[in-house]
Amino acid sequence: MVSPKSFIAFVVLAASVCFQLVFAQPVITVGDLMDKGGKVLSKDEAVQLVSGAKISGTQMGTNTSFENTYNADGTIKGRAHRAGDPWREMSGHWSVTSAGRFVQRLQSSTGSFTAYSVFIQVENAYYMAENDARATVVNLREISR
Repeated sequence: MVSPKSFIAFVVLAASVCFQLVFAQPVITVGDLMDKGGKVLSKDEAVQLVSGAKISGTQMGTNTSFENTYNADGTIKGRAHRAGDPWREMSGHWSVTSAGRFVQRLQSSTGSFTAYSVFIQVENAYYMAENDARATVVNLREISR
């Protein structure tokens, strides 16, 4: 016979697993995108994409949402927040290296950081990844003008 405590623990565990399966975002990698005809953008392509664009999405490796405007003069203005927290203003500078690496130097009231990434295009969708290794996780980006 199963004790009531063991049964309750089992039900809670099962519910937790079901919740994670239903609400978890699928993990997409650089390799997945390349297998679908994806292309890592060159320096010129990345500059053309970013310059003057508003880009939003989730910061890589976090649950932080952001909305940034990347001005043609290399400056960034935007905001970011974690679920349940207020939006915080961000500012900084962006550039693209000769190898096509997108560099962001951002600061906010909570600190500053530098992020390096690459853009990958699949048809009309754009993704960012920390590098172009096949196993690297990517994040979808919404880009508007």
